[in-house]
Amino acid sequence: MVTASVENPNLRPFAVWDGDEIIAAASLFVHGRVGSLNAAATLPEHRNRGAQSALIAARANAAAGAGCRQLVAESGKPADGASSPSLKNLFRSGFRPLYDRQNWIWRPATDRPS
Repeated sequence: MVTASVENPNLRPFAVWDGDEIIAAASLFVHGRVGSLNAAATLPEHRNRGAQSALIAARANAAAGAGCRQLVAESGKPADGASSPSLKNLFRSGFRPLYDRQNWIWRPATDRPS
């Protein structure tokens, strides 16, 4: 999936660098007037320094420049009592939840309960 998306002209990759090392990355997918923030990650030793907030802002600006009028993102809902840094970053950037999506876990047939 990732390999195929690299050749898609609607997918725009972003990165945060520390010197000559990429420490965080994310992508923006533009579909007409909708921009979708996808696939964000930061190396563990570089977390809590604002990389993801910077990537959200950069992608939002790029989406607006591409004519997008809606910006969407998704993040896993944390378990009760847990937190989600990704979700907190999205909230802090002005995103608001619209719904909780159902998450599924795939297990090979050999690992499924009888």
